Amino acid sequence: MILAPVPPSSQCKRFRDQLSPKQVEILREKLCASELFKGKKASYSQSVPIPFCGDYIGLQGNPKLQKLKGGEEGPVLMAEAVKKVNRGNGKTSSRILLLTKGHVILTDTKKSQAKIVIGLDNVTGVSVTSLKDGLFSLHLSEMSSVGSKGDFLLVSEHVIELLTKMYRAVLDATQRQLAVTVTEKFSVRFKENSVAVKVIQGPAGGDNSKLHCKKKGSRCLEVTVQ
Repeated sequence: MILAPVPPSSQCKRFRDQLSPKQVEILREKLCASELFKGKKASYSQSVPIPFCGDYIGLQGNPKLQKLKGGEEGPVLMAEAVKKVNRGNGKTSSRILLLTKGHVILTDTKKSQAKIVIGLDNVTGVSVTSLKDGLFSLHLSEMSSVGSKGDFLLVSEHVIELLTKMYRAVLDATQRQLAVTVTEKFSVRFKENSVAVKVIQGPAGGDNSKLHCKKKGSRCLEVTVQ
């Protein structure tokens, strides 16, 4: 007796039926990351086999940071140390970023006090380069509570994961697709001024731990990925 081969569709269904809800969520996140960054960002391929962790700072062991998120928003989707690019001189300073179902929270790494709280409904888009760096810009609505300060330029070591989770969180919270633009040239609004950001690939290749930011006049910021 010769058994007929199992159709691929049946095999896929059998595989899906065996997955736990957590495993399904993991695969959905990875699929979203693929749709956003595959063939567009150089660091994407390296991120594929690495599981999304979400917590990179040991949030569960830090009650002060847990209090910042607000109990009504459920678990923190992403918690990691990032670099914030200073608007005035291009230098970077350390911050902790928390992403919840409704907000992006930036806090000082030492004081554990919320410095900036941004509602996801006020995040209009993000700009990220195609290189192997973690630089990205968080574009905000001028009507937001922190809109007068302008956009934020940040550096993340897990930028693929962070922006994927942010995209899905914005979609869940607002039913709106977050605009994710992959480009080496973009504009950010710093207070009342628009600043042109130009990202250049240095000779040593891309490494998100080696970014050199330099202001060129009041309206231009040049970033070299070394």
